[in-house]
Amino acid sequence: MCSVAKSQLETAMDTLIEVFQCYSSREGDRFKLNFVELRSLLRLDWNSGYVEMIMADLDKNKDRNVSFEEFVVLLTHLTVRSRHVKIKSNKIPG
Repeated sequence: MCSVAKSQLETAMDTLIEVFQCYSSREGDRFKLNFVELRSLLRLDWNSGYVEMIMADLDKNKDRNVSFEEFVVLLTHLTVRSRHVKIKSNKIPG
């Protein structure tokens, strides 16, 4: 059972890296997302008002770019929020 969970986790991590690279390579620095790239990526699936609020906190140095590390922080916030919504709507057991 543990090997299955590890395989799923590795697949999830690989997907995060691939998605980041796909969007970050569109313009400028291929190791960072500019805000246009990040908005493009996130508006596909997420509530933009909530994303805008988190994005304001991500760009600590105000260079209008998000590193992979900052991207993972954002996804963590969004995933936690999504889980809470699913628990409240009884889509997953709490």
